[in-house]
Amino acid sequence: SYLCIVMDCQMPMLDGYEATKILRRRNVRIPIVALTANAFQADRDRCFEAGMTAYLSKPAFANHLLPILDGYVRESSKAETSTSVLDTGILDRLRDLDEKGDKALLKSLLKMYAERSPVAIEEMRLALRTGDSESLRQQAHALRSSHSNVGATNVVSLLYKLERDASKFTKSAHEEQDQTLEELRLEIGLAQKALEQYIDHDFV
Repeated sequence: SYLCIVMDCQMPMLDGYEATKILRRRNVRIPIVALTANAFQADRDRCFEAGMTAYLSKPAFANHLLPILDGYVRESSKAETSTSVLDTGILDRLRDLDEKGDKALLKSLLKMYAERSPVAIEEMRLALRTGDSESLRQQAHALRSSHSNVGATNVVSLLYKLERDASKFTKSAHEEQDQTLEELRLEIGLAQKALEQYIDHDFV
């Protein structure tokens, strides 16, 4: 539940523009302030086209940043600032099945995701690279089923697209494939972190 994001535009694997697009597709309406070394009008336009709210060029000092944050943080504090990563209703039902009350089932699911997810992503990467749409479909379906069990809605939605449009994804450019898998990896990481937090805290 952050009030504002300062987004570095030049990041490895997934740059600030694509990260912003992903957030906006997830209906995250938090103000995003672009931070970039480029100061040309075309760069400003690219930031706004990606869905960023404001723009700062490097080097950015406190006297540049604070007035922007002051305005957007006060504005965003009145609005919805977060999206649900997990359906806690499903987690509550799983917890209720645990008669010992030690959340053993949830812990086993977390362990399975931590071990299985990186392997599954690499298998999907291989399927994309080799154009094996059937393997991609099978991997996406298996991973989607397991994440459905804990209500990882964003992960399930992305895996459903991969499963449904496997042929399209295997024929897409490598750059687009990498972006898709990176988005999936990020979403799985968020879901796993949320599950860890759920296990570590007592929910009423």
